[in-house]
Amino acid sequence: MTTRADTAQAQPAYLADVGPLITIAEAAGFARCQPVTVRRWISSGRLRAIRVGRFIRVREADLLALLYGDSGVTSDEPENKSNQ
Repeated sequence: MTTRADTAQAQPAYLADVGPLITIAEAAGFARCQPVTVRRWISSGRLRAIRVGRFIRVREADLLALLYGDSGVTSDEPENKSNQ
């Protein structure tokens, strides 16, 4: 017999290749911000989201890319060029 806990962890076949999905609350906890901030990132296009039924999920890899990704500044460039 399959329990509810077993089915809650299973992803549909069409989502098998997207990687781990997390809730907005989990993403906010990981980013140490409020859930409304994660929702703003989604609505502004900075963070991609996937709708699964009536729920919104975020790919863990997309959140990590947003938080730790390329900021556009290389290590040999000064961050504020106006101070030169």
